[in-house]
Amino acid sequence: VYRNLDGFVYLMEVIDLIISDCRPPRPLAQQEQALVCLVLRVLASLAASNDRDNLTPDEEAHYLRLVSLVHDLLLMPPSLDRRPLLESCLEVLLTVPLIAFEELTTPLEGTVDVACRFEDKNLSAVNSLVEFLRHCLREVTHELPPTELTPSAASSASSVGACLAVLTEASISQRSVRCFLRSLILPKHPHLPAASSSSTTSAAAAAGGGDIDTEDESVTETEANSLLSDLCRLISGGGLEGVGGASASGSCGSSSGLARQAGQLLFVLCKENAAKVVRHTGLTQFPALVHSLQIPCHPTSPTATASGGSLDAYSSDSSEEEILDPEVSVAALLFAESCGYSAREARNR
Repeated sequence: VYRNLDGFVYLMEVIDLIISDCRPPRPLAQQEQALVCLVLRVLASLAASNDRDNLTPDEEAHYLRLVSLVHDLLLMPPSLDRRPLLESCLEVLLTVPLIAFEELTTPLEGTVDVACRFEDKNLSAVNSLVEFLRHCLREVTHELPPTELTPSAASSASSVGACLAVLTEASISQRSVRCFLRSLILPKHPHLPAASSSSTTSAAAAAGGGDIDTEDESVTETEANSLLSDLCRLISGGGLEGVGGASASGSCGSSSGLARQAGQLLFVLCKENAAKVVRHTGLTQFPALVHSLQIPCHPTSPTATASGGSLDAYSSDSSEEEILDPEVSVAALLFAESCGYSAREARNR
């Protein structure tokens, strides 16, 4: 089906025809959505059998078109139950090569919500994934810290894991996605855990889901209820009270697996600088979590693609983007950086 009969192409044609029938934009009918979800899952199964790091130019072109179709599906007007469609789209996005994530962004054309713009890019499709993540996170984090998730939260946990994985890979691949997500998730005024005991307490409360001292201006009510707060609560509430007890082999649906993926997304948004994550979240144990949860680090050197081009893991190869050695004291590093030393000089000192 994949090789000899060009089934991959024919299946994409099915989705393309259904999308065309929905123009001008209208929600997918129940039967149309069921068919699209079924086709997407078949395509995801076919794509999963491929080595996405060693693709021919033709295969790479197929993936680009597939993500383009997923982009259009993410922008379809919402139906009564859109969740199966979003889950199927995520299933496909988990199988595509990094280069294909460029199809999730489009040039600015026509009327675009200001909240979905970044520079000259329309990130409405990415924003749709973020809203789905926000919805599922609420269901999951409200169930924590019980050690076992309820069935409904377990279903949402699987979607959270898929969302986090897709957004992480998209952020690695596309600078516009990373900057857009950083503007949505990370606060404009980072926490400084070593600055004062009150700010440390507030940051810890935000991370752990506790009450926030209303007299402490270091954490606002908006920040406490933000997506960042949910991610921090996921990390600190996923059975990780002791760093040494964190499991490194958790699955997408497990608490430890979600904690690992939430940490990896924050790590990537800060371009793999653990000290920056500490400043933004107040999670002073984060550098040790990078080591304990085995959060992968990605090369900052260009990676060759099948089409002969190059793909920068991040937009900058600056030495400032080096990861923090888990053995280095975070307090010592932050103090050295506050004295004007670079990240590398701070570690040396």
